[in-house]
Amino acid sequence: MKNGDYLLHLHSIHSKSEMEQIFCTLWSIWSERNKVVHGQRPKPARDLASHVHTYCQNFLAATTKYHPVASQAQTQPPPQVVPTPAPWKPPLGDGFKLNVDVAVDVNNNVLGVGALIRDSNGLVKAALSMPAIGNFSSHEMEAKALFHSLNGHYNTISQFHTLRRTHLWLLMH
Repeated sequence: MKNGDYLLHLHSIHSKSEMEQIFCTLWSIWSERNKVVHGQRPKPARDLASHVHTYCQNFLAATTKYHPVASQAQTQPPPQVVPTPAPWKPPLGDGFKLNVDVAVDVNNNVLGVGALIRDSNGLVKAALSMPAIGNFSSHEMEAKALFHSLNGHYNTISQFHTLRRTHLWLLMH
């Protein structure tokens, strides 16, 4: 696995509480490692595991206290408003524009990533469609789509011309 995909894989096979415990464990190991680097003695493994367990329980108790579980009536999803899509606008001059989009299958934790690179005439110069593991907030999914599209089309983009700072702004819109 590369580029942090192991975190996506872990997220796809573990619950939220298990992921919290995994991250807390990693954080605790890192903290103990820093103690060793700076000449201190680390906690024994058994004490470290107990600390992680207690820390996670305290965190859960604190967050539950201020964010109680919603009642059944409150869990009804709000009605969805589908915005009218804005028409595609070409990039300025002789530039290229990268458009990305993501669809999510929440039941299987799978993303569908899509990307198009078009020139100033609207002609498609490169395209990408691929699955990815995960189920995140919309901005995180868009970032994942942007990452995969740039990673997958780096050679294609570099064949056209060097991207200027003004074109980097276009990559985000």
